[in-house]
Amino acid sequence: MTASVELVLGAPGTGTSQRAVQEVIQHVTGGGRLEEVLVLAPTRAAATDLRERLEAELGVAATGMPVHSHQAFGFAVLAQRARREGLPAPTLLSGADQDAVLAELLQSSTGAGHPWPEEVVPALGTQGFRDELRDLFARAVEHGVTASELAALDDHQGEHGTPGLWRAAASLMTEFERVTALAAPAAVDAAWVVAAAADLLLVEDDLATQVLGPLRLVVVDDAQELTVGTHRLLTAALAGVSGRAVLLGDPDAATQGFRGARPELFVDWARSQGASVEVLEQGHRLGPGLAAVAERITGRVGAATVAHRTPAPAARRGGAEALVLPSPHVEAVRIATELRREHVLGEVPWGRMAVVVRGRAQSGRVRRALERAGVPVQVTGGGQPLTGHPVVSVLIDLLEAAVHAARTGDLSVDEERALAWLGSPLGGLDAAGVRRLRRLLLAGVGEQEGAAPVTSGELLVAALTEPPEVWEGRGAELGPLRRLATALTRGVEAARRTGGRSGDGRAGGPGVTAEEVLWAVWDGLGVADRWQRTALEGGVAGRRADSDLDAVMSLFALAEQFTERRPGAGPEVFVETVSSSGVARDSLVLGARRDAVQMLTPQTAAGGQWEVVLVAGVQAGAWPDLRLRGSLLGAGRLVDLVEGRHGELSDQIAAVRHDETRQFLVACTRATRRLVVTAVRDAEEQPSPFLDLVDPLPPGVETRPVSAWVPPLDLPTQVARARRELLLAAGAPGPRARPTGTEGPTDGARQERGIEQVDASRRAAWAGELVTLARAGVGAADPDRWWLGRRPSSAAPPWPEGTLAVARPSALGTWQDCALKGFLTAHGGQSPAGPQQELGILVHDVLADHPEAPVRELEAAVDAQWEEFGSPEVWWSRRDRERLSEWLRRYDTYRHECGRELVATEVPLDVTVGGVRLVGRVDRVERHPDSGALHVADLKSGQVGSPKELPENPQLGAYQVAVEAGGLQVVAPDAGTAAVSGGASLVQLAEGQTIRTIDRRQAALAAGEVDHAARLQETGREMLAATHLATVGDACRHCPVRTSCPAQPEGGQVA
Repeated sequence: MTASVELVLGAPGTGTSQRAVQEVIQHVTGGGRLEEVLVLAPTRAAATDLRERLEAELGVAATGMPVHSHQAFGFAVLAQRARREGLPAPTLLSGADQDAVLAELLQSSTGAGHPWPEEVVPALGTQGFRDELRDLFARAVEHGVTASELAALDDHQGEHGTPGLWRAAASLMTEFERVTALAAPAAVDAAWVVAAAADLLLVEDDLATQVLGPLRLVVVDDAQELTVGTHRLLTAALAGVSGRAVLLGDPDAATQGFRGARPELFVDWARSQGASVEVLEQGHRLGPGLAAVAERITGRVGAATVAHRTPAPAARRGGAEALVLPSPHVEAVRIATELRREHVLGEVPWGRMAVVVRGRAQSGRVRRALERAGVPVQVTGGGQPLTGHPVVSVLIDLLEAAVHAARTGDLSVDEERALAWLGSPLGGLDAAGVRRLRRLLLAGVGEQEGAAPVTSGELLVAALTEPPEVWEGRGAELGPLRRLATALTRGVEAARRTGGRSGDGRAGGPGVTAEEVLWAVWDGLGVADRWQRTALEGGVAGRRADSDLDAVMSLFALAEQFTERRPGAGPEVFVETVSSSGVARDSLVLGARRDAVQMLTPQTAAGGQWEVVLVAGVQAGAWPDLRLRGSLLGAGRLVDLVEGRHGELSDQIAAVRHDETRQFLVACTRATRRLVVTAVRDAEEQPSPFLDLVDPLPPGVETRPVSAWVPPLDLPTQVARARRELLLAAGAPGPRARPTGTEGPTDGARQERGIEQVDASRRAAWAGELVTLARAGVGAADPDRWWLGRRPSSAAPPWPEGTLAVARPSALGTWQDCALKGFLTAHGGQSPAGPQQELGILVHDVLADHPEAPVRELEAAVDAQWEEFGSPEVWWSRRDRERLSEWLRRYDTYRHECGRELVATEVPLDVTVGGVRLVGRVDRVERHPDSGALHVADLKSGQVGSPKELPENPQLGAYQVAVEAGGLQVVAPDAGTAAVSGGASLVQLAEGQTIRTIDRRQAALAAGEVDHAARLQETGREMLAATHLATVGDACRHCPVRTSCPAQPEGGQVA
């Protein structure tokens, strides 16, 4: 090697990256040319940052900067050789693409005679197994181990290895290389790029001269991230350079250890080359307090060198603190509060703050808390696979269905798939919405003369597979069906546009791309404009719409990239590739950083700095995570074996601990002023010992206390506090109680006195704050909008004169028990359906579709819909399923022993009686065989009350009144005779073992003592009244509108 080597060591914040920039500037200003410079960085993000810095300093377009990531430089070497030899240009096989191929190969290798040891067979289909395979292959390629050599090493795994595992992996490695070579002959993965480029530079002198000959300066930033493979590429490059090589880094601050980084490698190698060593002794980022934190953390890292660890601190103020919170939720809320306080009170821009988390799970939890608190956030690391986003997964499924229909002519959609689409953000329905849709479809069929029996599931499928025009004019509630049907129809049309088959024999005409069919599906959904409006409006719904649109844009970018890289592959190949990968896809274009809090991992935080940094989720067992990397497939054992090391288990654990500490150091040294580290202590979680390195406990204190509650700094909280303090200062009664630990310094005195003395100065101060807020447009601060100061706007009835009262029989009992509850629940005050209600809806649907089926057929029908309720692996799901089976057995008992014959199920009801319009559906209409009188049966999965209440039951009474008014559309025994009610029943499915306890009967109207027609008329008048009486009773304990009831303490008006 002819290049002279210089080693520059610097602790975090001492300016190693800036020194790299200065080396280039000095070379150019000293008469050198940019073409003579090569700058290497470990990642594309780091290379982009260096490129932009150089552009700012030199005034040269960033595209002309000689800055590359290690993989990009290797790729450039391969591309140069391809151009010289007239070969196809290489394309990079991304991690997600590799994962997709491995998933397919593993699935096909699990049949009879598969090579895998039985111990690992259950793991073959998991994402974790594929991750370890990719790591094993990468380490093998880095160290020049071929598939045949890997198989030969199987007998040398040692006592912790699994015999036969490396032989099976070697077989898969050979198949993987064959498949990828056939699918894309010029495709290369990142590890192979680096290894192949190093080999070419060492073997092909002409190529080395062409690539390296002009170079006079090679700068390697963050050299602690060099792997064995990238170090080999570097040494191969320096062999052809006659100038200077400057390696800059900090062996304590590596974050890519999980990808094979060897933090000490660059130091050892530079010293072996007789390199001059320079230590950066002045810190520029960390003041004394934060520098002390860094020193305590680096003291726990295994040292390759320590000379650089104690630079002079920067002349900055700042410090660090560690917070322990009682739950993950409180931790996330506290993080949002700290960020808001810094922004509002400290005037720190959002973009100068960051949150560092360990991984994807924590990132999602904290991100959601920030969004709820109105904190703008940009996630830069810890991303999930694109198909993990619900919008993307459904779009891919719709695309697959359309392509399949174009190929086979069969647009086959089953009920399970239809329900998944309807329940997605593209369908927009929850479980209750799907139930309503089922009932609407059934009602539409019921209106058709001579319609054949059909289930609601069959109707859902038909609605999606028939032309969308069929459902036009059927009301807005059918909108989700029309939307999805239109998307499918347009997708099929796009896939068939030119006819024939694609170049790879898949569906679609020649030239039909995945991007075109995907666009047709998306355009057919017609949600883009609405989502865009919602996103611009902000709030929780706006942020969700923004996230959904971002995911869709990412999917289109991926489709465009796929089309460019694999022009001969049809849409089916795109679907298979995206669906089978569980790896987050990397974008070739880094997102523009906006004025938002950055959500980072240690890897994506490396090289950056922010004024305020919060490191979240520092839990024992999670950070440090001392589990051995690649412990199943043994990538680490392979490296030890190839390099001739015989590490003990304790040495391996120590290496993992040091790697974890390095990542923690990087996370904690990104702050320039304030560092906050958070953890949770509860029944399941304990804080990590790392907290003591950030904020040591005072002498004699063994346990860090839980941090005091800090009220959120947001408008709702501030307005509520101002209103409360104003009323207290004005002499209003003090609060009844506050949560423990939230009392202010005078709260105890206020609670004892109950009434606060008037404090004119405090009253004026708080009133002034509310006036300021009201003038700024905060409506809740305006006293004219407080409920306490409002008067009824009108005493007139809410309905125009002559309005007809409309009621469902099932709601009449609520009106008669408490008119206020009836009014409020009829206008949106009803609680969402709970698990018990959902089970009841399910059994109603099954019994409506199969009213006369034996129990075994009913059980099968339930099983077909059971997945949406829970998994058989969960105890409460098994309990609910057993309960439902008992209901079906009781129904079968009722059906055989009630003594009446079935006339119809799910019968529409719409009749006006005594000024009240009764609407709804009747579960069962039966006929007494002797008299021919009709009998209504209502299936109940909940409690039905005591037998003595049955004669006055208003629901059954209304059914009977409706029967005699001709309100049920069923055939009477004699077409010329009016229908006669023969009674009504509540069929108690949840309890009862005999027909007497299951069939709770109400006598026929003629034999009854209650005038249900008169009671119905009275209830109708109550429904149209101007006021509604609140009646206190036992039902108040479970009332869904209790907080709106003036008869209840929690329903009183507040200021």
